[in-house]
Amino acid sequence: MERYDKKILNSLLDSYENSLLSKGKNKINIHISFSFTQKTVPEYFNESSCVYEEIHALMKELEAGELLQII
Repeated sequence: MERYDKKILNSLLDSYENSLLSKGKNKINIHISFSFTQKTVPEYFNESSCVYEEIHALMKELEAGELLQII
């Protein structure tokens, strides 16, 4: 089974590393985000699967560990 928490954290980290924020060159407040779309996490939108609930639980754990903020 795919580790959704790892996949999403890696995506956020990649976005950060490719941003001006990581280089200290940002002149405005930048937020790094991950959008849940059918392209990024197709399993999330599969209504016949319970992966939706698994992903929610994993994201809540990451938020509790202050690794991300759910918006």
